[in-house]
Amino acid sequence: MNPTQHVVWEALLRYAYGFLNEAERVAKQTQEQLDTTTTYYRLPVQDSEDVGSISEAKMEELTEALLAEDGEVMLVELVRRMKQTFNDVPTLSSSYVARQSLQEQLREVILEDRPGRRVIIVTGQAGSGKSELVKDFLLGLGSDNAARFKHVFWVNGSSETLIKGDTLRQVKDVLPVKKPQTYEDAKKYLKSTPGWLIVYNNANDANLNILPLFPEGELGAMSDREAIEVLVGFEQQTSLSIEERGTAAALAQRLGFLPIALAQARRYMHEAEYNSAEYFALLEQDILNSSRDDPTSLTCAISFKRISERDQTLLQLLSTLGPKFPLSAIPYAAKKLFRNDAFTFVEQSPRIGAAIQLLCHVFFSESGQFEENFWELTRALRDYGFVSLTPTLETLLVSIHPLIRNLTLSDIPDEKREVLRDAAGCLLACNSGSPLLKRYFPSHIGVLMQFHKLGILDLNQRAAFGKILCDLKMKEDAQNIWKDIYSSLKEKYGATHLHVATAAIELAATYSNETLSQMEQFETEAVLIRETLLGPYNLDTLRAKKELAGTFQRQGRYEESIQLRNYVLQNLRSQHTAGHPDVLEVTYWQLQAYELKEMQNPWAIQRDRQIIDLLFELLEHQRSYYGKAHAKTHATMSLLSFTYSLRDMHSEAEQIRISMLKLMQRGSSKADTCDCMVEIAIQLAREQKYSQAELLYTQASEGFRAELGELHTATLDARASLAQIYYDQGLLENAKSLLQEIWEARKTAFGERDRSNIHCMTKLADVYSKQNQHLDAQRLLLQALEICDEWSAHQESFSNKATITIELADIYNAQRRYDDAEKLGLEILEESEARLGSANFITLLSMTSLAETYAKQGRLLEAETLQIKVVEGWNVLNGPSSLETLGVKRHLAITYHSQGRYSEAENLLLKVVEGGRDGADWDTTVPMRNLAAVYESQKQFSKAGRILKDVFRRKKESLGIANPETVAAMTELANCYEDGGRPLRATPLRTNLLQIHKSESGSDSLAAMISMSLLGQNYRLQRREAEAIPVYVEAVNGLRLQLGDEHPSTIAAMRNLAGAYFEQGQYLDALPLRLHILEMKKKSLDSETVEVAKCSLDVAKIFHKLDRSDDAEQLAMEAARVFWRLSGATSRDYQEAVTLIEEIRQPSLSSTVKWIKSFF
Repeated sequence: MNPTQHVVWEALLRYAYGFLNEAERVAKQTQEQLDTTTTYYRLPVQDSEDVGSISEAKMEELTEALLAEDGEVMLVELVRRMKQTFNDVPTLSSSYVARQSLQEQLREVILEDRPGRRVIIVTGQAGSGKSELVKDFLLGLGSDNAARFKHVFWVNGSSETLIKGDTLRQVKDVLPVKKPQTYEDAKKYLKSTPGWLIVYNNANDANLNILPLFPEGELGAMSDREAIEVLVGFEQQTSLSIEERGTAAALAQRLGFLPIALAQARRYMHEAEYNSAEYFALLEQDILNSSRDDPTSLTCAISFKRISERDQTLLQLLSTLGPKFPLSAIPYAAKKLFRNDAFTFVEQSPRIGAAIQLLCHVFFSESGQFEENFWELTRALRDYGFVSLTPTLETLLVSIHPLIRNLTLSDIPDEKREVLRDAAGCLLACNSGSPLLKRYFPSHIGVLMQFHKLGILDLNQRAAFGKILCDLKMKEDAQNIWKDIYSSLKEKYGATHLHVATAAIELAATYSNETLSQMEQFETEAVLIRETLLGPYNLDTLRAKKELAGTFQRQGRYEESIQLRNYVLQNLRSQHTAGHPDVLEVTYWQLQAYELKEMQNPWAIQRDRQIIDLLFELLEHQRSYYGKAHAKTHATMSLLSFTYSLRDMHSEAEQIRISMLKLMQRGSSKADTCDCMVEIAIQLAREQKYSQAELLYTQASEGFRAELGELHTATLDARASLAQIYYDQGLLENAKSLLQEIWEARKTAFGERDRSNIHCMTKLADVYSKQNQHLDAQRLLLQALEICDEWSAHQESFSNKATITIELADIYNAQRRYDDAEKLGLEILEESEARLGSANFITLLSMTSLAETYAKQGRLLEAETLQIKVVEGWNVLNGPSSLETLGVKRHLAITYHSQGRYSEAENLLLKVVEGGRDGADWDTTVPMRNLAAVYESQKQFSKAGRILKDVFRRKKESLGIANPETVAAMTELANCYEDGGRPLRATPLRTNLLQIHKSESGSDSLAAMISMSLLGQNYRLQRREAEAIPVYVEAVNGLRLQLGDEHPSTIAAMRNLAGAYFEQGQYLDALPLRLHILEMKKKSLDSETVEVAKCSLDVAKIFHKLDRSDDAEQLAMEAARVFWRLSGATSRDYQEAVTLIEEIRQPSLSSTVKWIKSFF
């Protein structure tokens, strides 16, 4: 072997060993997780359900379901479906070679003839053939063994989302009736149905706790052999003597065969070098001295005595904090000697001093050295099975089994509980400035805030918690903390103390854009206090004014914001250098305010390039002070990218975004990179670059999930944004599926009744509404209202309640329940005006909703009156060019259109379209379509066509040709061309629409059939009946299969086909169609109706062409009589009927009329 080959071979070996070691690490970590979370319980396995035992009621239920879903089903087919087992195992690879020895081992453990559920883990390095081995076993099951498993599920186990999605889908496939709608429903079915086997394939993520995803069942005891294996290990159990095995079995029985107790005992015996007999004696002695007798408590207590006092305190501290605490928070706090200097509203109490002493005792050695090795720090706790560590890119998370945690907490002496709570609070408070770790803290803060109800939580610590939660966008929770602190400080120090000003600033930051008036109120109060006590040029005063300027900007008061920031900036520059962080921050926000102000004048934006130079200057200072990859540098790059986009400099904007991502990907935190992706995706969505935004949101969601977990708020928020992208593209099914997953995840994480779920619930309800699933939407909104009522004490609960009520009124309108909608609208409007005043945005939204209800009821004058009030209100609140003002003006224009006031509607819509071009988030195609409708009502089809053509072009460019919104725009344009007498221009559009529907929904889909029918109609408008006929024949056949003979769409297509046959002189082909249509109309309508009379006249025309004069005359006379009575002698229908009678009988017109009058 030459030197080069030797180097290559060594590198390959190192890679292979690393690969094997990683597989072994994952396998061990998975095994450790399952060992400590009680995997070894059993479910009884029974025979599969016998079809013959199914009751008659059950049979009827199944039959009705199949009829509703699939039409008529033969009895043989019904029985086949009921007997059929479900097996979703993928096909075996063609290159797979059977491995007999492994196959036999797998067969033995799966098919062992004993009751109980088994959890079997197949481990090995990637590519070793684990999946193919299991497939081969399942596909090779004989009929006898296959009968043991009524259903075999093959689930993608790589993430929680995929596990839930695959399980739900496959259980739905199993059930012919009462299909589960959620993952929890699917688990309930599996719990109540024996005889299934689930394969979790590719379950390689050791950080994923898969146990809660297993279907539940009645707990069963372990066998003696299994219990002994847990106690002594697989290898040692084979070498035990009969006496030793008997002692181990007795110990297992004494521990109740509980895996967690057995695992604790094993760990102790290993560390203390005890055998089963020695541990049994120790256990019996402990039982005598303890009031407890449950096995887990006893084993935990024995192990707890074995560890040092310092480790005991560490376990108690970690249990007080709650599960999944990030260990990196400890050295971060240790650098500050565990002292919280974020807020010093009150002096450090002796209690906090004692807590700091405890932390120093636990984490510093006697020589004052801090133990920075986390594995060493937690070695004893891990060795005795108290904790496990889960690595992330940023830290190690400490996991404690809930049972162990509860036992530890209950055993803490009363005199030690308070100091442990304070110590836990110190750890969290000291990390309030840690940007990487604070995202892990909400659950730990929640644990400690429970104690505040007892009045025993330090005020400075609570302030730090409020800051952390506010930074994490958990503003409602932060607001509750800061309101209490603000009131306490006012009571303690008086209304004009500096501490009150600081609390007012922090409290203001917890308010959302929907409550800007309260934000402004607290910031103004802080400015006045600081100006009075510190002077107008003091840095703290200037910082308060900077916050107030930000609120002015959010309110759209750009001029006031710019003036105030200029004042702040001038005074900061007089005290600091140009590169000082305070100067840089104010400069950034000032440039953003300039940009937002200039957005109101797009022509000025195109001409003004000065802001780009200023942003580059700011970037240079930030790179020098913070570095290239700092979050604040990244924010300025984001603003620069946005600035380029507004000036149509898209290639420059793209380069900035690429640079941002490269910088963030080189950083140590994957979560920060994901944050960057989200910000870029927001910009792309504003530019309607949905495909690029979708990709970034998807990557960010997966990154957050891997870094922070499936249920972290950052993960859920990124997935919700992805759902919004689907929604904006009209991909409602994708949006619904994702929102349903998020809703299930939120219920798992926060509980079904948590107020943070409201946004997800209302968004999902909106999607349901768009898909005409109004009952599902109504159910969700009513549930959300109940949650609002439960949290009625919170400031923003009424805003949520009002918004949900408005959406519920919209649902009632869609269901034509106008009275219910009006009642809701009046109630919420009255309450809004009483609580918030007439100028509040909630009140204005309530007025808008009620006006919509009036419009749908035909009460257009009342709708107009309300809409004018709303326009005036938004003008005052946000200005004439705000999106809200433009939106209400559009609705007012629609009302004018409905009243026939076309000129007023046109003028107002032209202003809305023009004003909307200034807003980055405004879709001008919506008012453009309304304007086109106004022109069509005035028969100005050329104007309408030009507008709709522009709408179609924009949708096609931004969303793609096959997007539902693009398809809708194309359809409207085709309709306009046909209505305007230009069907030839509509033909290529109709052809494209047909191809899109066939491609997207299938050649035989309902959408394709309707599109085909419309193409045939287009041919008829051009007198191209010969081309229309084959198109109509296919459409009619398809619609009959899809909708049935009596559906209005089927009848309309038949009528057009009959008309084409008639024009081509194919009367014998047209006759059966028109007779069928006449029969259907008589069946569904009164015979004495204009619609039935028209069908009669159509048949009469064919009879006349076929020389069946008597039949033709009789039908024509019946039709004429109905037209005379219902439409009058001057109606077009009556004149047509009389003309046909004249042709049949060929007398004079006067005698014919005289003869018809004799019938009345």
